[in-house]
Amino acid sequence: MRLAIAVTVATLLSLALPTYASQTELRDKTPEPAKTQMPSSGHAKPLTDGVRALQGVAIYRRDCQACHGKTGAGNGTNMIELATPVPNFTVAESIVNFPPDKMISSLMDGHKIGVTPTDMAALSDQEIRDVVRYIQDAFMLPAYTSDASAGRQIYARTCSVCHGDRGNSVSWAQNSLDPSPFDFTSYKAKKLSRRHMINTVTYGSDGTAMVGWATQLSKEDIAAVVDYVQATFIFPDQILSSDRPKHGAADADTEHGINMVLPFDDGLTGNLEKGEKVFQLSCAPCHGKNGDGDGPRAYFIFPKPENFTSKRARAELNRPHLFSSISDGIVGTVMPSWSKVLSDQQMADVAEYVFTSFIVEKGVEQALPPNTKSDDMHSAQKKTSR
Repeated sequence: MRLAIAVTVATLLSLALPTYASQTELRDKTPEPAKTQMPSSGHAKPLTDGVRALQGVAIYRRDCQACHGKTGAGNGTNMIELATPVPNFTVAESIVNFPPDKMISSLMDGHKIGVTPTDMAALSDQEIRDVVRYIQDAFMLPAYTSDASAGRQIYARTCSVCHGDRGNSVSWAQNSLDPSPFDFTSYKAKKLSRRHMINTVTYGSDGTAMVGWATQLSKEDIAAVVDYVQATFIFPDQILSSDRPKHGAADADTEHGINMVLPFDDGLTGNLEKGEKVFQLSCAPCHGKNGDGDGPRAYFIFPKPENFTSKRARAELNRPHLFSSISDGIVGTVMPSWSKVLSDQQMADVAEYVFTSFIVEKGVEQALPPNTKSDDMHSAQKKTSR
């Protein structure tokens, strides 16, 4: 019996092996199909661009920030030691006054203001180009575009799948994402400044499905799609131009970069210790004790409380903005108006605590007002990090 089974198995194997061998041979001889190269969208950034951008950031922070300031506004800690004013790269005319070729030439010639030839000798030509490109990209916003076709194409390709073809968030994502995509046709959208929208597209929005597009879209592409959304969905009855009316209270000082060193209005000065007490008692339940928007009540709140440590928040929430939000509240959110509960001084105290403890990155002091002691800032940040 065993012999019969063995013979049968051997016979089956002898029949199967040639078939397997023939299939293997055929597979080896069959030429592989030619690999199809996916067409480039023309908007994705090559890896080399990302490496060069990181190099530019590092050089700026090491060699330029002390004079030109963290935001490029010419308000660095060393500026008071210079006889010649430091240029402000965030104002509109800087795009005209400081074209890339002029900046590169100036740096290669020694950059007379505050920099010795020895300092510049340490930078290669490529490094100079990297830091100039960073300054151009980080601080000089593109002008409004009169041609909406570029923005329309980008919106259709990358945004409409969630925000809908008409910008009203009517899409598959409306009931699939929590929270739902933003509705650009709503009244709330009219409160958005151009700078806020550019920051959101660039960095993303915490607590939502909106991701940052900085690695996929150029600065000009992001500005183009924002201008298209504003002109088509938010303000369809207004002409898109460089001299159009500003939209939203924050626009007046944010079109070409937010001044993060602005003090409070009416000469108010915040007290960090008093502000911390108010924050921990009244604000931390929603915003979290570390200001990251993850307080014990945050789970039940929509939209989510502000994360003061996010890149977007650190790019636009200066002292006046924080004070205004605390005083007036924010429409469309659970953030109430505190002007009937707290005095102006108390609101300045908590705004100062939020700004100094969460908005200002640790080790950066140029955003402090003249009458705020750096020891107070470090003390507040130390308490926050516990």
